Amino acid sequence: MTVIYFIRHGESEVNITKEFSYKLVDKPLTAKGRLQAQQAGEYFSNISIDALFSSPLIRAQETAHFISTLHSHSVSLPVRVLEQFREINVGDLEKSPPTNITWDRFFETWHSWDAGDYGASFPNGENYHQLLARMQEGLRIILEDPKITTAIIVGHGGIFMKTLPAILTNLTFADLEILPWLNACITVTSIKLENNLPCGELQEYGLVSHLHGEAAIQISGTPNTDRLPPK
Repeated sequence: MTVIYFIRHGESEVNITKEFSYKLVDKPLTAKGRLQAQQAGEYFSNISIDALFSSPLIRAQETAHFISTLHSHSVSLPVRVLEQFREINVGDLEKSPPTNITWDRFFETWHSWDAGDYGASFPNGENYHQLLARMQEGLRIILEDPKITTAIIVGHGGIFMKTLPAILTNLTFADLEILPWLNACITVTSIKLENNLPCGELQEYGLVSHLHGEAAIQISGTPNTDRLPPK
């Protein structure tokens, strides 16, 4: 079994604006997000890690670089960017302003997946089968490397929340309806390849004890009606 830490990026500008961000929209961490990333890096500073992976999006790469820089183990820890860990492809929604209408459209597909309609897709975006397949492909790259026994993946709440219940035997979609996936939180898993598919168990979920001060103040990942930016 390979120990894999899944880390959501620190707070980013798109968390403030509530924009959809898959590829066209790509904004950096906020000042608080950089502090969260630094504190996540301090958490791992003395933990032996064989490999550090990141989504290509700026907010994830910046978070990963804090972890890499603060890692004090004798082996250097470069950041390896994998396309497979990019956030959910929401298609045309990324081109639209973050209004109630576009967020309602997002949640239509999101909840369709919860209900088992895995063929439902975002407009000109991906469906659940496509999302899960690329996460599995990314994990397979890690799990097939015999030199990696412990790894970190820095990525996004959306893809993590929707794919890990299909990979971890003791985590369900229902669990994630009530368990938040906060900025810079750390989830610990043990995963192996079984019939060429990643399969494993959840060890610890959504750790945030490493965050303190301003970094511990979290904002919602989705908009409340009275907090939407102007249309």
